Amino acid sequence: MKKLKNWICFEGIDGSGKTSQVEKLKKYLEENGKKVEVYRSPGTTKFGEKVREIFKNPDLEISPEARFYLICSDRNQLLEEKILKHLNSGGIVISDRWLYSTIAYQGFGQNFSVEKILKTHEEGILSNIPEKTFYLEVPLEISKKRSFERNEGKKDFFDFKEDDFFKNLIKGYDFCFEKFPEEFIKIDGTKNIDEVFEEIKKNLSFVK
Repeated sequence: MKKLKNWICFEGIDGSGKTSQVEKLKKYLEENGKKVEVYRSPGTTKFGEKVREIFKNPDLEISPEARFYLICSDRNQLLEEKILKHLNSGGIVISDRWLYSTIAYQGFGQNFSVEKILKTHEEGILSNIPEKTFYLEVPLEISKKRSFERNEGKKDFFDFKEDDFFKNLIKGYDFCFEKFPEEFIKIDGTKNIDEVFEEIKKNLSFVK
């Protein structure tokens, strides 16, 4: 895999605080003269937003393998249409989810082959990955409470899963932390928003 400079990713189970930290980091970097774009996966492109609708629809039963190829297609499009162009222009990219979400959700959460996920990301355009990833670690209890409050009780496909599913997601992220120790930065997501962001700022020396 090829780590692309100035590409930052945020990961975590739902309710970990990713969205808030993405917004804070974008504002902070722009205030320091950086050209920043935020892209979510799935989503962002017209194609990606259609994929996101499918992913989030609780009425659609889609096999783990089908979900995997959908997300790969989404990322292929996002890389070609947005990410590579912005990085090549000297900008900074912040991604809301990337490869490690697939390992956690499809791999550990839905028992899809982690080996196949990794192999698919070893060649072609998908071999490009973020330079660093901030994983906001929160226990399941906090995740559920925050997600319920944020979504006002509404649920998408993954919200209907049992607790064991989410415990497996956490195991998946722990696997990523062990396998990619140089790229994966674990942050305590139980702290308040400002405290979490201070920890993130301490780990930004790689940004140029």
